[in-house]
Amino acid sequence: MAQIIGVGQNRRTPAARRATGRPDGGAMTHAMTRREALARLDPELASSLVGPDVDFTTVDLPAYRALARAFQAQLYPAPDQPVEVVTCPGLDGQPATQVRLLRPRDGKAPRGALLFVHGGGLVVGDAATLDGRNQQLADDTGWLVAAASYRLAPDHRWPGALLDVAAAWRWLSAQRSGLGLSGLPLVVYGMSAGAGLAAALCLWLRREGLDQPDGQLLVYPMLDHRTGRGVPPEQDGWIGWTCASNQFGWTSYAGPAGPPADLTDGVFAPALAADLSGLAPAWIGVGTLDLFLDECIAYAGRLAGDGVDTTLQTYPGAAHGFVRVTQAACSRRFQADTVAWLDRLHIGR
Repeated sequence: MAQIIGVGQNRRTPAARRATGRPDGGAMTHAMTRREALARLDPELASSLVGPDVDFTTVDLPAYRALARAFQAQLYPAPDQPVEVVTCPGLDGQPATQVRLLRPRDGKAPRGALLFVHGGGLVVGDAATLDGRNQQLADDTGWLVAAASYRLAPDHRWPGALLDVAAAWRWLSAQRSGLGLSGLPLVVYGMSAGAGLAAALCLWLRREGLDQPDGQLLVYPMLDHRTGRGVPPEQDGWIGWTCASNQFGWTSYAGPAGPPADLTDGVFAPALAADLSGLAPAWIGVGTLDLFLDECIAYAGRLAGDGVDTTLQTYPGAAHGFVRVTQAACSRRFQADTVAWLDRLHIGR
């Protein structure tokens, strides 16, 4: 079953979406000036999402990561109960990784488990500073949240981050009974780069002949390493995540050697997968002012075309990162939409 919700009326207008196909037939590159973006941004998001752009090519990345952690800690205050931190064995030859467990505070048994994968363009972010956000997620959904840690680029190249997420998923799956999750759904839930890793995990599991999650919940996923190539700075006005930032994230992840020679399995960039059949049911949500809108629409369409139960929800006037503005109406709709989809998975078990 495929539900494509709110797409046609919310697509970028020609004036705000100037796209050119690459000579090799690859992804489209999108140009939008900051003036155009601001004119169409949901006013409820403006004060929180609009700020100075980061030039990752010149920024002191360790210092920026520290600033990002401080910002997240302020945005999401730590929960009022201890967080259980589990060290998970790495996959063969890989270091151990960690999972942070947050349970609903109502004391009820969980309705399922979410393996949460944080965003940050593959170069920034960590699970610990999102404890407050993930505790609220556990409370709102009634699901246990297992927040995965992963190695960041460029310090660690592909496939380090993906293998860390896969190790966390292997641990969660193996602990299903011990965590009181027998017969309950396990879902991988990612945001931005984390959503791209969640999609890649599903493709990796299929390639390895392993069971799929019961669902993949992808919030403005980062799916295509070609998005944003060749856009000049004056036409790179995207709010929240720019073409230049996107290219820095992907090239940092790939390393000097570049992407793998064979991209058709999708485990590097899910948008390049030749076949999407047999994957977990998917929910994809993205704002209509997000650089990733077109790749999300394309991926949802291909999932549905290959027989995957797929829901695509777009949010008018929302830019990348909009869900952190929790008081905005579009963010409240997002929260209701995701909870409803998780409820459907739970009831369907």
